Amino acid sequence: MVSVHSPLGFSLAGAILLGLAAATPAAGQAAPHEEVDEFPNHALVCPDGGYMSGCDDETIEWALRVEDAEPADFAERCLYETDAACRVVSSGRIGAFGSVPDLYWQVLHLQPADGPRTEMLVLAEYQATFFHLLSARQVDGHLDTPIAAHGADDGENSRFILHIPAVNRALGNADLLFFTSGEGWNWIDAASLIRQADRLLPAGFSTASPVNFNFHEMAAFAPVSRDGDAACCATGGVVVLDFEQSDHSLAVSAVTFTESKSVEAAWTAHAETNGDALSGDNE
Repeated sequence: MVSVHSPLGFSLAGAILLGLAAATPAAGQAAPHEEVDEFPNHALVCPDGGYMSGCDDETIEWALRVEDAEPADFAERCLYETDAACRVVSSGRIGAFGSVPDLYWQVLHLQPADGPRTEMLVLAEYQATFFHLLSARQVDGHLDTPIAAHGADDGENSRFILHIPAVNRALGNADLLFFTSGEGWNWIDAASLIRQADRLLPAGFSTASPVNFNFHEMAAFAPVSRDGDAACCATGGVVVLDFEQSDHSLAVSAVTFTESKSVEAAWTAHAETNGDALSGDNE
């Protein structure tokens, strides 16, 4: 988990744009998710229109036109300047809550000439008469509508979570979360939360995709894989994750794991001759 302790009006683009690095795992049980690259490449479609043609996070940041945008622009035009085909497929505004200003977002479809279609989220906060960029995330999969979740509105200390559901084709969940309790934006991604959950599972088990997050309830539900399971088929059982938010962190606080057990004997039900009662026996 990465914290950025800054006033809400401060642009986080340079800190969290695209390269959403996961937290370094603590010592403990090794799990498959800990082997994933902690600095994955999110610079997929470059400003020159090529697919992974050599750009990086900073290059893409410079190609975003957010600061001088108008609110209507989030629905009407691509705020990412690229030679790839670009269109806005969805957009919206999340109203101010406590110390959190209005947030505007757009999801773009980017079609490079030499690669697969990529989706991109552009997220910014609206301060007075101009925008500050919060994130521009590209995924090799799909993005869903951001979801705002918050507790009671108690002014400057209101707790607020913005959940951006996302899936990478090859890696599963790529969700991103921004959260605050009034003292600056913090963020964490799904990969970091999944690694936390894996360290609480018994040895030989790990969280599998898809992980279904619900931050209104501060919980998630996911299948569990056994060591040796194929990527398609988790056989270990199911797990419920509980989350806890503090001033500058959002973390897994507990897991409830139900293991799937193999059935050693089949159970057969027999109808009695009168058709009314049932009896059963093990085979």
